Amino acid sequence: MPGITMKEVALRAGVSHQTVSNVLNGVSVKPETQRRVSRGDGRTGFQSELRRPRPTSREVHDHHSGVL
Repeated sequence: MPGITMKEVALRAGVSHQTVSNVLNGVSVKPETQRRVSRGDGRTGFQSELRRPRPTSREVHDHHSGVL
């Protein structure tokens, strides 16, 4: 499934898009919720299809690039 979005993942897993974001960013969520997001609630494995932010993008967003 090319181009799958967090919104689509959230709909399939029965959670909010923010919960999907929390799972991807390593924020603590209930283990069952994490499994549902990671496995797509058993219907299909779409976790690997999600694009994670590039480290430099995250650093710039968080203002922690370390570049002077």
